Amino acid sequence: MILLIASSLALILGFSELLVRERSAKTYIYSGIQISFAVILLQGHFLFYGGLEERLWLFRLEMPFTWALGPLVLVYCKMALENRRRPTPSDVVYAVPVLLAVVALIPLYLQSPDEKIAVIQSVRTLRLEGADVGVLIFLLGASYSAACALYAVGLVLKSSPREKWLTDSALRLILLIGCSTVFLGVLTVLSVLLRSIQLTEIVLFIVAFFVILMHGLSRRNPHFFFDLVLAARAEKYRYSVLKNLDLDHIEASLRRLMEDEHLYKEEDLDMPSVASRLGLRPQQLSEFFNGYLGISFHAFLNRYRIADAKRMLLDHPDQTVLSIAYESGFNSKSSFNSAFLKETGKTPTQFRQGSP
Repeated sequence: MILLIASSLALILGFSELLVRERSAKTYIYSGIQISFAVILLQGHFLFYGGLEERLWLFRLEMPFTWALGPLVLVYCKMALENRRRPTPSDVVYAVPVLLAVVALIPLYLQSPDEKIAVIQSVRTLRLEGADVGVLIFLLGASYSAACALYAVGLVLKSSPREKWLTDSALRLILLIGCSTVFLGVLTVLSVLLRSIQLTEIVLFIVAFFVILMHGLSRRNPHFFFDLVLAARAEKYRYSVLKNLDLDHIEASLRRLMEDEHLYKEEDLDMPSVASRLGLRPQQLSEFFNGYLGISFHAFLNRYRIADAKRMLLDHPDQTVLSIAYESGFNSKSSFNSAFLKETGKTPTQFRQGSP
């Protein structure tokens, strides 16, 4: 029963993240981690306590999530440590083994119901006859996730001063999560190699306890997981005016002001007025742009203004360049031309004419 409860909590945590209005790449990754836990626990419950034979749609469903869990944790940590708002193309490499595993599992998913039931009964008693291919894929997946989690722990330790490992409570939590993932991966591999049902049950109950703990922490602090990300960047932001702020929420709110309310069109828009709209102090917004987004306030505004101007130059060929400059938020034709040339490599007139 505890596995079902923990699975339900993990599903609630995972899907509730997808319902928030301001979602980011970190939101989707965190949701993926929780949903992976949920599927693994759900399949484990019905496998070892009965009922999987009546729910063959769950057959081998935990395997892709077992493969994906470690890479999700690793990419999340890398994004946090490197101050990135989304994964990079190089992060895709961590998904390649997961995709290969899914392809390898297709023949197992296409087995007849009788073959699946025979495998389920074999795995339930850990006799493993007739289930060697699936067990091998599962072992490789658990090992791969453990290796990814171990790499993530190494990155966190490398980015944080050694004296903070034991004194910073938030840092201890994120290290506990990473180390626990490594420990669970290793323990899972051992339980299969030793064919120990008791050890397998212990692994499942540890996962369940871990999920319940995270649920309790998230209830107490809705931004718990984000706080762990800040812990990974603790040295950089320890004395920062951004400390303890939800930076992803600020970014989403800022982009909503620009994309939905077109705030960038205001000609005399300055940082204090934007900061006031976001409930921040100007110095906080300044550090947010330069330290977190890695772009200046005016460069950020100009990107939106230039994008709007490019659209108007093409959609309204009879409108003058000067009127477009003013309408997109620039206060002079010279500043518009300069910013446009810097952003596109062309003058507004050349862009409108389609010059190479």
